[in-house]
Amino acid sequence: MNRDIIIQICMRRIEEPEYSDKYTDDEHEYRQVLLPRKMAGRLSQDKLLSERQCMELGVKQSKGWVHYGFHKYEPYILLFKRRIGTDPQTGLFSKRILEEHKKMVEFERLKCLEKYCKCKNDCYLIPCTLRLSLIHIS
Repeated sequence: MNRDIIIQICMRRIEEPEYSDKYTDDEHEYRQVLLPRKMAGRLSQDKLLSERQCMELGVKQSKGWVHYGFHKYEPYILLFKRRIGTDPQTGLFSKRILEEHKKMVEFERLKCLEKYCKCKNDCYLIPCTLRLSLIHIS
């Protein structure tokens, strides 16, 4: 590949938003979008962005994501959330999708218990954004 083309590809990547992996709690899934730092100066931190404003900044996501805040120390990081059970095609809530999500979470919980719990007592996995923690009940 030509050196100039490689430089152009690298520069274009720096100019586009980057997306974090999704993480969840009991009600929502979350993600962070990192804008190019030079865009941060154009954002007003006292007002949340509409879907249209996000698109104008080059943020491309499936439907249903709502901007709910800015990272406190890094204003070029936008925080988004979406209710668990939201259909990414329509942006509307779906009980079917919510039930599928609950089944997947329970399957993952049981898989982790089998892998990490050696005591065979009643144990519970406490979800955390960084890891799953085992709590042993004696």
